[in-house]
Amino acid sequence: MTTATAGSLWSSAQLRHVADVAARMWTTYTGGWITSDVIAEPQSVRLVVRRAASASKAPYPSLVDASLAWLLLESSVPGAILATTEWQPNRAISLHDSLGLRPIERQAQMIAFEATRPSVPLVGHVDIGRGAWEQAGYIASSARPCRACPFREGSNLDCEVCRPIVLERKSPDATWSPELVTRGLAALDFDPDLSREAAQATGLALAAVAWPFLSGPFFREWAARLDAATRELFASDEDRLIARDIIEAQMVQPWFAPPPHDAAARPSKSAPSPNPRSTPKPAA
Repeated sequence: MTTATAGSLWSSAQLRHVADVAARMWTTYTGGWITSDVIAEPQSVRLVVRRAASASKAPYPSLVDASLAWLLLESSVPGAILATTEWQPNRAISLHDSLGLRPIERQAQMIAFEATRPSVPLVGHVDIGRGAWEQAGYIASSARPCRACPFREGSNLDCEVCRPIVLERKSPDATWSPELVTRGLAALDFDPDLSREAAQATGLALAAVAWPFLSGPFFREWAARLDAATRELFASDEDRLIARDIIEAQMVQPWFAPPPHDAAARPSKSAPSPNPRSTPKPAA
């Protein structure tokens, strides 16, 4: 498969940079189960993607696509070539999927293209924290490439450079506001009373989390605490996850700050209701 995009010709240095970025993206999404060889040709650069003998340390744990990693482990042997991608000066991209697996081919296509421009992480597989990751990527839509990770500056919440940039965007007067959280939930057509109760539970859950704000461990503990506090509040798990997404999206906004940490904070379960009041709009 070969595709081409319009634009000026790439230099040999630009071709090498694209291949290096693609190699880092493969490692990121597979949790270190990929090793890549960058091969410079006179008029192109190739990336040969192989399954590693063992996984290296995942540089950005939140971005590991577990289903992709398991697919590689189940369908290949150590050292096996998975895909070969070639970029040419005229911006043409040639792709060969060695395994003939559609999920691998789709991943290779996405990475081959995304590596040619400052991109945001692919987060369709992310569960906990997805709302914040998506919103961070949206805010970083016109940012320059990060110097530490293969994505746009400020789009990778696991990155030691990107996450501080997101936090530095916070307004000096940013503070915990249950009213704004309530308003965000109500905008999705959740019942006003339910929105207020969910915002209150959110504040208690956030106050109990001691991990650095917006880090992977932070999101995991926050999600567990919110789940425990609201399991009987929402009509369904889908409603609860929709609410969690919108609250997480608010977390990266300049006005949002979590409440002060309180080690004694323990979100209490909401009283069961025979008629749950959540009526959200369908997820986009």
